[in-house]
Amino acid sequence: PLHLVMRSSRARGPLSLLHSAHRKRVNHLVHELAQQFGIRLYQYANAGNHLHLLVLAKDKKSLQSFLRLLTGRIALAVTGARKGRPGGKFWDALAYSRIVAWGRAFLHARKYVLQNELEASGEIPYQPRKQPRRRGSRNQSSRPTRRK
Repeated sequence: PLHLVMRSSRARGPLSLLHSAHRKRVNHLVHELAQQFGIRLYQYANAGNHLHLLVLAKDKKSLQSFLRLLTGRIALAVTGARKGRPGGKFWDALAYSRIVAWGRAFLHARKYVLQNELEASGEIPYQPRKQPRRRGSRNQSSRPTRRK
């Protein structure tokens, strides 16, 4: 399985993915395109300015097609861009993706996506996340001193 995150800094106010004018359309596109491309959708969260998806794709080509069409159609739906009336860049970057192992890691990822969904809907208050420490990174105090 994969944990995917698609983020847009422009998705605020009337361009929010959770705005009443867009929420149902975004939800429909995620489910419709997942089915069209044979993507198993385990968990999905619309957080307003970003989407979380926990998916399993049958192959790389179907995943690429799903992401390309999903991001394009959501951007068109939200910005109202049409031929001759471009909407500009909507997504901040390519989709973030992380391979998730089955078992405990999968359950943790599913819980994380569900937490985002509940926070976005206002059912639970936002809970700040701890920033994970990157492998191999050390803080300044633990670096060895250089001799001159």
